[in-house]
Amino acid sequence: MLKKSVRAVAFCLLAAVVLSGCSQSPKVPSGGASETAATAATAGPVTEPATTEPAVTEPSAEPVTEPPAEPVTEQPEPATEDPEPVRYDEASRTYLVTGADGYESLIFPAAENAGLLQADDDEFTVIAELNLLRRNGIGIPDGLPAFLARCDSSLAFLRAYLRENLDGAYPEAADLPVKWQFRSSVQEGIKKSSALITLNSRRDLMHREFYYLTAVMEKGNIGWEQLGYAWYVSSILDPYSELQRIAVWDPASDEFYAPLLRSAGLDSGTLSPAQFRTFYDAVARYCFEHGLDHWGAICESSPVTAEPVYSRVGSNRTNSGDDELSAFMAASFVAWLDEQHGSAPLSRFVFGLNSFEEAFGTDYDTAFAAWKAQLIEQYPLP
Repeated sequence: MLKKSVRAVAFCLLAAVVLSGCSQSPKVPSGGASETAATAATAGPVTEPATTEPAVTEPSAEPVTEPPAEPVTEQPEPATEDPEPVRYDEASRTYLVTGADGYESLIFPAAENAGLLQADDDEFTVIAELNLLRRNGIGIPDGLPAFLARCDSSLAFLRAYLRENLDGAYPEAADLPVKWQFRSSVQEGIKKSSALITLNSRRDLMHREFYYLTAVMEKGNIGWEQLGYAWYVSSILDPYSELQRIAVWDPASDEFYAPLLRSAGLDSGTLSPAQFRTFYDAVARYCFEHGLDHWGAICESSPVTAEPVYSRVGSNRTNSGDDELSAFMAASFVAWLDEQHGSAPLSRFVFGLNSFEEAFGTDYDTAFAAWKAQLIEQYPLP
C-alpha cells in the first residue's frame, strides 16, 4: 500500500512538472536536437495521447517574416522626353516640325537666316521655301502655324468629301500619304506611286488641293469634268483652300472679264467661296463671247486639251466636250451640275462610275445648252 502511495505521489509530481513546462513559452534547448532526444527517452512511455496540440512556437506581437523575393522584371528603358515639335536647324537654315497635333498653337523661334520649312506628319509632308511662302502672303515665322493647319485641315476635308459622295467607290489613292513641295528647284506637277503622292509647285500655293484631287483620279481619263471638278471643289467647297487667300484678278483692270466681275459686285482680288463661283461664271461668259483663242492663261482661255495634266485617251475623247471648255469654264459647268443634281451624282460621273446620262438624267448637249443660256442671261456684257 505504501509503495502504491509513493508511486502515485511521484506520478503527480512528474505531471505537475510537465504541465508547468507547457504553460510557459518553450525555449530552444541549448543542446540542440540531441539534448531534446535524450529528454524524450528518459520521460518513459505515454499511455494516453496528449490532449494538447503539438508545441508550436507562438508568434510574437510583430511577426518576423522573410522578406519577399524581388520580382524579376525587365528593366524599363530610360525615360526620354518627347522631341520639341518645332526646332530650327542652323546648319541647313531649316525649320523642322515633327509630330504636331495642333499646328495653330506651334511657336516658331525667330531665325534671321531661315530659308526652308519641313514638316513631317503621319498624313503629309510639307517642304517649302520660305521666300515662296512670303510671296504668297504668309508671314515668316508667325504665319507658319496657320499655314500648316490649313494643309492638315484641307487634306482631311477633301478626303471626307470624297468618302461621303463616292460611298463604296472611294479611291484607295485618296488615303496615300501626301508630300507637298513648294520649291523653285522641283518640276511642276504630280508624281504618284503605290506608297506616296508627291505634288510639286514652283511658283505658288494655288495648286495644293487641285493637284491632290487630280492625283487620286484615274490616269488616262482626266478631261473637262475632272479638271472642272478639281477647281470647283478646291476653291469653292474647301474652306481651307490656299486659293481663297491669293489674288486671282485685278479689280482695277479693264481687261478680259474684269468688267463682268465688277458688274457682279466683286471689288477684291481675293475671293470668298461664293465669289469664286461668280469668277468662274464670268470667265465662262467671256469665253462664249470671245472664244478659246488663248487670250489669257491656259486655264481661262484654252481648251482643257492644252492643260499639262490632261490625259483623256482612246475612246474617252469621243464627243467628250474637251475641245469646247477651258478648265475655268468647266469649273462653272460642274458647279451648275452640282446645283441642279447634287454632289453625289456629280462625283460618281467625274470618277467614271456613271455616264453623263446615268448621273444627270439628260444628255451632255442639253445640259450644256441650259447652262450656257443661264450664264448669258445672268451676266450681260457691259
